[in-house]
Amino acid sequence: MKKARSQMAEIRRANLKIWFADKQLPEKDKSFISQLISGKTESFGEKAARRLERDHGIPDLFLDNPNIANTDLSNAKFSGSTISITTANKISHGGQLIAQSEQDGNHKHRIDYLDVRAAAGLVGFENSDYPEIVSSLFLSDEGMLQIIGRKSAAGIKIVNVPTDSMEPTIRKGDWVFLDTNIDYYNGDGVYAFAIDGALFIKRIQKLVGGGYRLHSDNKDYDPQDITDEICQTAKFVGRFIKTIHIDVATL
Repeated sequence: MKKARSQMAEIRRANLKIWFADKQLPEKDKSFISQLISGKTESFGEKAARRLERDHGIPDLFLDNPNIANTDLSNAKFSGSTISITTANKISHGGQLIAQSEQDGNHKHRIDYLDVRAAAGLVGFENSDYPEIVSSLFLSDEGMLQIIGRKSAAGIKIVNVPTDSMEPTIRKGDWVFLDTNIDYYNGDGVYAFAIDGALFIKRIQKLVGGGYRLHSDNKDYDPQDITDEICQTAKFVGRFIKTIHIDVATL
């Protein structure tokens, strides 16, 4: 148990360093954060991690994610709308770096991350506006074809999903790529949309007798039916394109 707590503290420390690598430390917690990153403060518990995320706009559970640092897709299987990978900051395939967190001449296609609280859960994100962009990923031309399946990144965004309601299609912790150019219902599929200030990622099916059914691919969650009027007044954020499965691995 003590070893597990120590490992989690190191994961949180590394992720905190990554988060603030290109940001100015907030005055409120400047000393505390510096000591956590440097290791001068050895303890880095659940309460401190959640408070830092809440107070400084860090996505929920970002600090606990063991998959932030590096990614290698060399042995990944590309099929349909799913890519299986191990981690999530630098992505390589066939020995070539195809995505990274910094822009350069080869990695010029920018895709912005959206707040992790854009969840797949039924409760959703209680806010009248869509969550703010918190970071970016830059893809090469090859990365666009391998990961996104198209040449342009225009309107493509990433949402991290912290719940299991869309498993196995979207697993807890996965990234969902959304096409925000499709901001309306455009045939059956998986969409991100807001109803009454709650944001959902759900599979929408149009019903023959009128109305729509919201499906969670996880059979432990019951479907929800909505009327034509509710669907028409919903704020559609985008349509699901692809997921990246985040698999924990020891590297």
